[in-house]
Amino acid sequence: MMTLDGFTKQSELSCFLDAVPGTVAAFDVADVPPRLWPYLYLLDVDGPGLIVRLTGDRLRHTFGRDLRGVDLRRIIHGPDTHTVTAAYDGAIAERHRVAMRRTVHLRERNVTCRIECAFTPLIERDVVRQIVGCLFSDYITFSEGDTEETVIVTLAPPRENAVIG
Repeated sequence: MMTLDGFTKQSELSCFLDAVPGTVAAFDVADVPPRLWPYLYLLDVDGPGLIVRLTGDRLRHTFGRDLRGVDLRRIIHGPDTHTVTAAYDGAIAERHRVAMRRTVHLRERNVTCRIECAFTPLIERDVVRQIVGCLFSDYITFSEGDTEETVIVTLAPPRENAVIG
């Protein structure tokens, strides 16, 4: 099992990444521990678009709406937008897994959250067709002058046939 030092949810994110194989054909949500299902999301890679196909219940609660059918690039906002979208682009181009920690202000709900997520590409016929991820959020309050940077960790490519340990 890998470690994601500095991540509050490192055990859950590592468990998720260890359970996900690298291909569309080999991926089955049933292979992911059920305790993580509410935190899962699945994106279809459609040209430059990242279309949300599936979100777990906790994600609908966090974002205050169902994101299915929405292009992820249209809802990411804030000063680190380019960094976040570049992480998804890198996962697609380089076929590596990514872990990310960032603080976001959800302007529609007027709340600030610490987001920790990991995502990995799913390949079909040598092309990245989907990205599956696991996202956790905690509501936080900042004191005046507090800030937190976006942290992105690039991880090794997924294994072709992941084995749950």
